[in-house]
Amino acid sequence: MTGTFRHVAKATFLVSKKEGLSDEEFRKYYTEVHAPMALDFCKRYGVLDYSIAERAVTRAAFGNKTSFINCDAITTFVFPNMESLLASFSDPEYETKLGPDEKNFANDQKLQFAVSDEFVLLAGGQEQTN
Repeated sequence: MTGTFRHVAKATFLVSKKEGLSDEEFRKYYTEVHAPMALDFCKRYGVLDYSIAERAVTRAAFGNKTSFINCDAITTFVFPNMESLLASFSDPEYETKLGPDEKNFANDQKLQFAVSDEFVLLAGGQEQTN
């Protein structure tokens, strides 16, 4: 079998919008206010990838043909290693700036979090080999 483990720490958050926000208000705040605030923070910890997959458009495209994870966005950070990921969560800026800002658009009671090592079969359109 082809493929290899990409030795990174991938943090995935399932984010639900704050009660009372429309899909558009959620998307706009998350992508235009909060996400840009996080860029320098991500760079400081060597984040390789930072992406937000907003779910409203996808849900509309598929309609009732499938069931979806119960969240409004899936946010992924790929860190070069677990040490960088852990250090980022210990950073005072997270506690004083980014964490508190999440309350402006996200429901912290529904937030789910996973960390993983990923098995890569294709990267950049190229098949990966052991």
